[in-house]
Order: sequence, then C-alpha cells, then structure tokens
Amino acid sequence: MTDTTLSEATTALWAAANGYNGKIGEIDAAVVAIIGALSSTKRRFWVDPANGNDASATGDLAAPLQTIQEAVDRSVDGGLLQIELMGPVHITEQIAFKVGHVIMRSQDGNRHRVTFATQIDDNSIFGPRFTFIPSLSSMQFRDLEFVSSPRSPHVQQKNMIGTQLNVAVTFNDCRFTVEVGADLALFGGDGVATFVLDDTPAPAEMAGLWFEGVAANTPIADVPQVLYAPLATL
Repeated sequence: MTDTTLSEATTALWAAANGYNGKIGEIDAAVVAIIGALSSTKRRFWVDPANGNDASATGDLAAPLQTIQEAVDRSVDGGLLQIELMGPVHITEQIAFKVGHVIMRSQDGNRHRVTFATQIDDNSIFGPRFTFIPSLSSMQFRDLEFVSSPRSPHVQQKNMIGTQLNVAVTFNDCRFTVEVGADLALFGGDGVATFVLDDTPAPAEMAGLWFEGVAANTPIADVPQVLYAPLATL
C-alpha cells in the first residue's frame, strides 16, 4: 500500500469516527487498512556476509542475503527496514538508507563486528559508511561491535554514520573498539545527530571519535551538530 492509500485510509478512519453512531463496521475497516499499510512498508531481511546470496536468495533465515546494500535495495521508501546480521560485516561502500527507520542487530546475539574499509577506491575522498536519504531518520543497533580504524590518507570523509540531515541513533548492548592509529569517527556531517547508549559503555578511547572534527573532551553543549548524547564531553 502506498503513502497515498495510507493517507486515504487515515482520513476514512477519522471520517467514520466523527459519525460514530452506526458506523462501527466502517471504523473497523479503516483500522484494518491502516495496519495493512504499515505492515506493507516493513521489510525484514537476514544477511549472511559469508554464505548469503544476493542474486537468488529470498532474504529469510533459510536463504539469507549477502550484503546490507541488497537489503536496502529491497526496502520500501520511507518504511521500516530490519536487518538480522548472521555474522561480522565489513562495509566497503557508502550505504544510503532510503527508509525512515532501520533496525540492525546480531541475529544470534553474539555481538558481530561491524568494520569499515580504509577506502572505497584509490581516488575517492569519500569513505565507506552508513547514511540516510529521508530528512528525518532513526536507527537502532543491537548486539553489535563497532570498530574505529585508520582511514587511507587520501580519504577526507572519516565517519561511520553520516548526518547530512537529522538522525537519531540508539545503540542497545553494543560495544566500541578503537584500533591503534584510528581516525574513524562514529558520526560526521552537516546534519544534527541524537544518540543514546543503552547498556553500551563509552570507552575513554572514543574521546575525539564521537563526531568527526570535534576535538577530544569538547563539552557537548559546544557541539551544535549533536542535539543530545549521554556524555558530558565528546
């Protein structure tokens, strides 16, 4: 069901509610239509970087996809995308989510590692990362380990999650690991980020790597790109 039909179903619900007497059937039908519209924009895919198949797999547990990008390609604009990672994943490109909300988690609770390549290629100044197309987006990461590592010298964009617009991110039971010489920040961009750390420690090694270009121990009140974070300093 499209956004247009979702709007029409919502309008029908309110119209029926305004003339409540004798219209229980119409109200029930409108509610069913709304539920159908919401469920039709949700996509859930299993991704197995080691053994998945983007060409022919359906993306369920028995036949997982291989890449996150394929899951994105099969998602619905403005909808909800849930990605069940079945193993560690290495990001080698810019992945632009076109949905309004993303859930990415370890399928088996083993806290799979999410690493990022040092570069996309020998020429691009942009680096592999997650980013968003909708102006307002949210993302939940669960049971994952994010690894900050060094980027190639020619890469100018050094962040894992781009914030061109406005993004709210929750990390549930995640971990952050910082490699020697790492310069890859968690966030970066011209937009506004809000992030929550739920059962997720904030290691001292992440100082200066929370938001690209923000020096270690900068008071969060002095960083306009961060609307909220559970930290006194970045």
